Amino acid sequence: LRKLRILVESEHWDVVHILFEEIVKKWNAVPVKGETEWETLWNVATREAKVEGVKEFINSCEELTHND
Repeated sequence: LRKLRILVESEHWDVVHILFEEIVKKWNAVPVKGETEWETLWNVATREAKVEGVKEFINSCEELTHND
């Protein structure tokens, strides 16, 4: 937890947010239209879940370091 705090509180932590934005841009550039409505819905849900998962990871890292 100490090493995580050092990372999150460092001046370089903003790189994580920049990287996240770049990854989301990459994911958003991938077409989601499938052969059926179900495939399209699945592809959209999968992309949104990936974005939310990474957001949750970043937020959890920040919360863990500030709640200790």
